[in-house]
Amino acid sequence: SPFVGGHSINRGGQPATEEWVTAYFDISGARKDWGWGYAGNNLRLDPATGGGVTMQVRNMRVTTLSESLPEGFESEDGMVLINSQADFDHFMEVVHSGFTSLPAKFNTDVSVTGSGLKMQKFSGIMDGQGHTLNFDYEYTSEGNGFIRDNYGTVKNFKIDGLVNAKGKGFGALGTWSYGATIENVDNNLEIVSTFSGDNSAGSFIAWIQSAGVTTIRNCVFRGSIKSDVAVQCGGFVGWSAAGSAYFENC
Repeated sequence: SPFVGGHSINRGGQPATEEWVTAYFDISGARKDWGWGYAGNNLRLDPATGGGVTMQVRNMRVTTLSESLPEGFESEDGMVLINSQADFDHFMEVVHSGFTSLPAKFNTDVSVTGSGLKMQKFSGIMDGQGHTLNFDYEYTSEGNGFIRDNYGTVKNFKIDGLVNAKGKGFGALGTWSYGATIENVDNNLEIVSTFSGDNSAGSFIAWIQSAGVTTIRNCVFRGSIKSDVAVQCGGFVGWSAAGSAYFENC
């Protein structure tokens, strides 16, 4: 389902089905970035399977985030509640499918496990409320981490665990930050990198990009970044590619 200008929300190439599917297309933060609202812009649904394919959309309803939260969550004050690991897994799936500004409050410790990209873009709020985000995770290639593009706010977490970083540019809370805010995070993560050469790994963010000012406030890194072959890593941020960063009480 590409947007104008080649930007897209990809639901993952699911097989053909006659069952009804709920898809969340969140463009709340995209109007300025992607040029919405100008003459000639359209929302296009494209099955991306080549020619000769027809997509039928029935009973399509457009709502704002405040009117509708995804199914399968308890909610409070307009935020979904993460009460279990299953809730967290579902949260990552829904955000990755396109509901990028989904806000969440955590009532339990959760884990990031396995490998591969969990959320391509996040522009909402994750409030850990003092709970732990534990990593037992393998970062296999550049950009395919827990959060790829972080436009949002992540706060009030403890971070612990181990990451085996085989790819360039691991950041626990974002490969790329586009004006993200990270506050009140106690990071005790151990990152072991086997990527040789310029690595740009950072315990919080790998690369800071040009959109907005990335703010890291009231945070501490107590962990480690270990490697026999990687160079150019940073304790908080791996590299500022084009943007600005503001650190306060860190």
